[in-house]
Amino acid sequence: MPPASRSAIETGMSHFYLYSKGHYVQTSLIEDLKRIMGHRSGLKPDQVSVRDIILVLLREVERTTKDRAHILEPLVTYIREELVVWPNLGLAQPKRNIDDVILQACLNELSMTVVRDGHNIVLELEAPNPDVLPLTRPAAHTTDIHTATQTERG
Repeated sequence: MPPASRSAIETGMSHFYLYSKGHYVQTSLIEDLKRIMGHRSGLKPDQVSVRDIILVLLREVERTTKDRAHILEPLVTYIREELVVWPNLGLAQPKRNIDDVILQACLNELSMTVVRDGHNIVLELEAPNPDVLPLTRPAAHTTDIHTATQTERG
């Protein structure tokens, strides 16, 4: 029996998933996520707070990983490594702060979410939208994702 389909469209989370999976050009993590959140909420990016983005992403990670017993372990380990371990070894990326690291940890989790199992859609996503952020491969995204999603929905 195929897994039950969930919808990121209904929760307004599609573009966060698409961003985490590399469908959008990534320039500045915070600014990119503010644009996505603004699009989701009907706000201008400068009206979006980092705190709100963190809360929305943490809730989505919690919702999508509720069947996993140890979700805190990878999140906390990633945050600790980025803020404590790598800097002490001189291997840290420049200008990383706690917000960036938490956001990236959430995106890492979303990027591993299964969207499709064979021909079955497990997580329904909207098509990438160049009005949200520039697309990494505009022609491929419009045909591959949107058409496949439309076809599989029936």
